Amino acid sequence: LTVTLTNDTLYETDETVIITMGTPTNATLGVTTVHTLTITNDDLIPDTTAPTGTISINANASYTNSTSVSLSLSATDATGVTGYYLSTSVTAPLATATGWIALTSTISYSSTVPYTLTTTDGVKTLYCWYKDAANNISTSASDAIT
Repeated sequence: LTVTLTNDTLYETDETVIITMGTPTNATLGVTTVHTLTITNDDLIPDTTAPTGTISINANASYTNSTSVSLSLSATDATGVTGYYLSTSVTAPLATATGWIALTSTISYSSTVPYTLTTTDGVKTLYCWYKDAANNISTSASDAIT
């Protein structure tokens, strides 16, 4: 009897196979034999937790007379933040969307980046999302300036 195991990358709990050999057909078996095999999972637990982060325009200023601003971006993730996405739309991007700014994976990300606002008057709101290597996307962080 041969039991062939196939390795995969799917996280599963350990599994047990019990084979009982007894009462053969056209043969004699001295005693019933039980063999137990435990298959131990060696795959990593999948990352399902999204990063958390913030965005601040001009250090939380309420007004600017310039279209050039500085964005303070900050995010954390247990396995590492790998990108951020900026938008004036509240609609969350897909992990595969164009426009993600790639980052070297880091548990704690913090940076100040330049950004050009639209030239129209009024309140301007920016939304920011962060993602990790498992393509988990954070909820949106946002800030507004007039």
